Amino acid sequence: MAYANGKLLNVSVHENGNYVRQWIYKENATVAAIAASGYFNSATGKLAKGDIIIIQGNNGTAMVQVTSATAAATVTVGAFAALS
Repeated sequence: MAYANGKLLNVSVHENGNYVRQWIYKENATVAAIAASGYFNSATGKLAKGDIIIIQGNNGTAMVQVTSATAAATVTVGAFAALS
């Protein structure tokens, strides 16, 4: 399934001077497909290197960190860690 912009939800936290950019993305696709390089290319304007994305796929939930997200370029994420 292709990336759907309205499904990427910002749940960032700002407390005590610390800002943590976090996102949740839920889709009816496998976690591996969603975590593949380039899946979030349409979100380059939203995502930044270091952001955390919690992925809810049709076969489980995982957390990834954005490793590259420059405007008009490929968005890549690090290896996903399955959450139980």
